[in-house]
Amino acid sequence: MKIFNWIWSNKKTETVEVPKWTSWEENERKYEARQAYERQQVAKMRAENKQY
Repeated sequence: MKIFNWIWSNKKTETVEVPKWTSWEENERKYEARQAYERQQVAKMRAENKQY
């Protein structure tokens, strides 16, 4: 058991990269920006189709 404790104490602590989670406010802002962009694209397509 002493050997195990010695190995365990000498073992380097691993640095684990934890993924950074975006806050829901940031996700909400991105969603709103995307929705606005898609609405703008749809309006542009409808305007182009009326020309023909």
